[in-house]
Amino acid sequence: MDLQILEFIDQLDELIFESPRVPFTSNRLINEQDIGDLVSEIRRQMPLNISKAAEIIKQSEEILSKSKSDAHQIIEQAEIKKNSMITASTVYQQAEIKSQKLLEECRRKINEKNLAAEHNINEKYKEAHDMVKNAEIKSKALEINANNQKENILENANAESESIQREAIYSAYKEINKLSKKIESIKKILYSHSLSSNNLPSQKQSVANINTTRYQNQNS
Repeated sequence: MDLQILEFIDQLDELIFESPRVPFTSNRLINEQDIGDLVSEIRRQMPLNISKAAEIIKQSEEILSKSKSDAHQIIEQAEIKKNSMITASTVYQQAEIKSQKLLEECRRKINEKNLAAEHNINEKYKEAHDMVKNAEIKSKALEINANNQKENILENANAESESIQREAIYSAYKEINKLSKKIESIKKILYSHSLSSNNLPSQKQSVANINTTRYQNQNS
């Protein structure tokens, strides 16, 4: 509203409240001319202010309509963006869940492979340990067997050596006895030959005796 109209209204208000009262009533004595002039001025100013007010109202309505349109577009864009964000969030959540499942599956497989590898290593270590232990046992058994065979061979060799020595001693003893007998026989023959050397028939008999003795010695 224009300031001049406000001044006229203030003047009107002053004129009314400054006018004298009618005794014993709530009425006042007002100057008609003054009231008429102020009302005329207000009426003269009103159309211009009403036109400005209408224009302001129209502009306000246009601004309000544009604001509503802009607000509607903003709301639509926000709704689209929200739906897009919701879709993106859903996709992200699904991707995250899938990646988490894949990660857990990979971890599970890695753990299974690690456990299998550890079990295999333990089994191989146990097999190697058993093989070494068995080899040590076999080696010990072979060593004991070799020592036993060695002792048996030594015992057999000693026994055979003793047997050969006994046989050699016995054979030598027999040969000595044979030689002793031959020597005794030769001595007897020589002695007999010396006794009968002067008698030829006796010599022939001695030769016969010698031949007989040799024959017996060869057969004995």
